[in-house]
Amino acid sequence: CQSSLINILLLLIEKTGDQCLSTPPLREVIFQLIGFCVNLGSDRASYLLEDGLKLWRCVMLHGSWQAVGQPVESSAENLFAIARSGRENHEVLCILKLYAVLCGARVVAGQEQLLAELVGHCLSDRATLKEAYSALDFLYTLGLVDAELALRVSGQAVPFLLQKLKEGELARILLEPLLEVFALFALKNESTLSGLAFGVVSELTAVLLSFKGVRGIHEFLGSAGARAAGTMKRKVAVILLALVSKYYPDLAKRHKTYIVEFGLAQAQEEA
Repeated sequence: CQSSLINILLLLIEKTGDQCLSTPPLREVIFQLIGFCVNLGSDRASYLLEDGLKLWRCVMLHGSWQAVGQPVESSAENLFAIARSGRENHEVLCILKLYAVLCGARVVAGQEQLLAELVGHCLSDRATLKEAYSALDFLYTLGLVDAELALRVSGQAVPFLLQKLKEGELARILLEPLLEVFALFALKNESTLSGLAFGVVSELTAVLLSFKGVRGIHEFLGSAGARAAGTMKRKVAVILLALVSKYYPDLAKRHKTYIVEFGLAQAQEEA
């Protein structure tokens, strides 16, 4: 019964957005239902936790801060408790990303150790691809808000994934979000790149060069957002290749022509 009600509310919020969340009686029901589902001290959390977190995320995505800000902010401790439990990591990270966007680093900064443990688990061999993708997405968003905090939270997770890339063990779906996070970190602290083993950087360079002149089918079809996503992927590659050229000049010399051509092509694309 509760799951059916949640599905109805999800559709209602997605269709009407802030209109329903600005209605006090309905907003109160929604937040009571979220609290009911995510209460870890209750047996119902075993089957309602994921649904409750989805509703929580939907509220943050579609509600105005004026309508939902106060109850959302006061609920942060409940979210951290769920994160400590190790349950529904994907949904937890999706919500944490929204907290970083809406509240800045102040809500999550006090939970640095917890976030480091959560991200470390989700970017390890013990995690699912869904968890790993969500962790990289969270790190990228947190990096835009507070790059130093994101660097500390990430620990050795990014170098670990880059090593998996070198060994051919990185899942393809994680490549682009990993490169986006790595580029953001390297721009903030160039030692992020300069401290890597040569073999890792060599494989990374080969992957980056493979993006030169490549357009995905969605770009050709003109799918919404595809061109921006493709441009971002190539821009990230050029940024990282520029840093490779700075810190690994001998490696860059091997690919000098391709790196220069890639950079010029990217400049023309954005002109």
